[in-house]
Amino acid sequence: MTVEAQWFKGHQFWIAFNPDERMMFGVTEKLPKPAERVALSLELAIPDEICRYIPGAFGEDEYGSLLLVYRGGFGGGNKGIGRKAFLQRFGGTVLTVNDGDRQADVAVVAALGSTRFFHQVAFFLREVDGMRREEP
Repeated sequence: MTVEAQWFKGHQFWIAFNPDERMMFGVTEKLPKPAERVALSLELAIPDEICRYIPGAFGEDEYGSLLLVYRGGFGGGNKGIGRKAFLQRFGGTVLTVNDGDRQADVAVVAALGSTRFFHQVAFFLREVDGMRREEP
């Protein structure tokens, strides 16, 4: 699939949106050339309503800040890191949030509206990228 991506040079990651309204993120050290294939670090979809099978979501912390969160795990059903292992290995903030009729642990990707938003996204992606490199 070919999509246009926005590269954030100072943070060395890219983001793109595909037609299915999913965000795709990648870590890169340099600006990709036009039509160059680049590695996908993470695809993050955010459903319109609670859907625990889709890893992306919005959450709220105890101060009322709106957060972009990740339920954990990657691999698309293939051998990889499951949700529990992901959250245990994640070096960032893990919060317990209300998830409809239950509570769930989620990894914080970034706080929406934060002046450090891009730094937070870059940190999260580096964590994911590091876990992917350690996969068996």
